[in-house]
Amino acid sequence: MSSILPMGKERVHKLFAEYFNNEPLIHVWEIGSELVFGSRDEVGYKMLTEADPLPLLNGARTDPKAFELFHQGMIHALQNNLEIPIPAQKFLAEYLANPEMRPKQKTGTKTDEEFNWRLRVALLELEDEGIKPTKGEKKDHEGYKCGIDVVLDVLCQFDQSNEYTYENLARRYFRTLKKFPKLPSDTF
Repeated sequence: MSSILPMGKERVHKLFAEYFNNEPLIHVWEIGSELVFGSRDEVGYKMLTEADPLPLLNGARTDPKAFELFHQGMIHALQNNLEIPIPAQKFLAEYLANPEMRPKQKTGTKTDEEFNWRLRVALLELEDEGIKPTKGEKKDHEGYKCGIDVVLDVLCQFDQSNEYTYENLARRYFRTLKKFPKLPSDTF
């Protein structure tokens, strides 16, 4: 197992180096039965142009996440001189005339989805290399290095060792896994 650890750890290091440098991880959204992939700013634009924009625009009236997608999509379109669909132009004009229409964010602790996705990707990649994501039900943890241990080693390199523990990383991993389950391996 030690021969595969450096390559896996290198990938994990790259994922979190990008996170701490605020580099985006690819975002995935679902429109009906279609998936839309892209960076954070591209996804909103793609959702407005590659499908019917009305579901996103209607959602943006009440859902802060949908509004943020719309907002990022408009920024992307304007910065890159891209065509903006007429319904999105009208919604943008309505927003510019009345910024109060933007839905309010819920108060409370905000989930760091970007970190959670990177954690999940890191643990799934390590699992592909034969390193289990968590210690699980093992009775003898001595000398056993799981994926979360590798991630913790990497986070120490970014002076984040006080911020994260095995327990809170495992909780984040299982929460994300519950929200977005792994596909059965026989589907590929």
